[in-house]
Amino acid sequence: MAQSARFAWWLLIILFSIIILGNNLTFLILFTRRESPPLAEQSARYTLDFQMRYALFVAGSPMLRGGLKPAVEETINSLRKELYGTKAEWEARLYVALLEQLAGVGDPAATLKGLSDAPSMELEARQRRWYAPLWKKALLGSLGEDDVVRLRKVLVSSAPPLALQVAESLMWKRAGDTTRAQHLLDQLGFSSRLRLSVLVAVACCGLLWAIAGVGLLLWYLAQSFPLGERPLPTASPFALDAMLWAPVLFLLILLNGEALLVGLKGNEASPSEPAFMVIHMVAAFVPLLYLLVWSREGNNPSGVLRIRGAWWRQIAAALMGFGIYLPIMLLSLLLAIWLAPALPGEQTHPIAERPLSEMSAWAFFWIVLQAVVLAPIVEEVLFRGVLFQVLWQRTGRVWLSAFVSGFLFGVIHPQFLGGILTVTLLGVILAMVYAHTRSLLPCIVIHALNNGTAMLMLWGVGS
Repeated sequence: MAQSARFAWWLLIILFSIIILGNNLTFLILFTRRESPPLAEQSARYTLDFQMRYALFVAGSPMLRGGLKPAVEETINSLRKELYGTKAEWEARLYVALLEQLAGVGDPAATLKGLSDAPSMELEARQRRWYAPLWKKALLGSLGEDDVVRLRKVLVSSAPPLALQVAESLMWKRAGDTTRAQHLLDQLGFSSRLRLSVLVAVACCGLLWAIAGVGLLLWYLAQSFPLGERPLPTASPFALDAMLWAPVLFLLILLNGEALLVGLKGNEASPSEPAFMVIHMVAAFVPLLYLLVWSREGNNPSGVLRIRGAWWRQIAAALMGFGIYLPIMLLSLLLAIWLAPALPGEQTHPIAERPLSEMSAWAFFWIVLQAVVLAPIVEEVLFRGVLFQVLWQRTGRVWLSAFVSGFLFGVIHPQFLGGILTVTLLGVILAMVYAHTRSLLPCIVIHALNNGTAMLMLWGVGS
């Protein structure tokens, strides 16, 4: 294995060069395609669902119910300003009409009048012309119980689940079944209060943690923490090179497997499909198996991938590292939001393209397992345990190795320009946490906290 390490170096350089070149070509193509919608339009679905849940939250709260109409009117004006005249106008008009009916404000008939001619992110022109009169019937016409059931089934492909649930409540009310209508509205209100409460709790905890993180960052910069010149000071600079076969195997399996699946299924391929799950499991298992075999060879250094120290010290290091990362992450997110109007809509994460609540139970379980458990373990072993350590052992420069491994960690993630800075900074901080603790557990915990928080936010604003 040691004799073949130079081939692993070249393969790794070639694979990362292909990824970086592919990303740059993607950027060039997307920025020159005039029909590509901006990121703000692509995220319209989350904006609409969040605004609807805010209205349901206010409507279901006795203390806030008196402010429902002003809150809805402000929301409607915001949606009209942001999304009318964009490729998400169909969806915006539909949500505006639902909000007007829900709060008894505005003119839903005038809103729905332009529905058939409004552009849509999801529906073709013939579909819009077909569904527009059905939505007018659902929200403005005279309905019986059979009409509600029939329209609910027919409209299921024309709107997100949250819009359909609100529409069903309004339809039952128009049909005279106020008990069922109120029951549906109460369920939606409870769900909205739960989701928004989680969002507020996460935001408050994150803000307090970020404030503490500023102090921790200043304290860290003011200290002089000794770090060894290399992970293995007495060993050769090339002692860990053979470990590079692990990320090589990971990238080869992942890139070829995903390319094959996309080639077979085209744009229909989804990261929550069983075939993708199998590819990711194999890509995770094979490199870890290789590292296990490598570590048991008698002439290889032992202990470089172990979890070391008392568990409470490692958890404390993880909390401190995550606190230092939060204010840096927030600043990079503000920069990404500032750049968002100039970014094409394809600059998103594939998981964020489809709200979690629209996935099947198995797909939802897999996405959460992959984001919060599998990815933190595998990526920390490969990028901090292997790549960062190999670079550090080779160069003897910890910060240079942290930045290079952090950047390579960023380029394999699909957020493109909207998130590469944030992910790279996360990789740098994780590398430094590993350099200080010489243990993977704090890095895995920080990675899991980051991904878990993102999943909670997506769940909170989704349908």
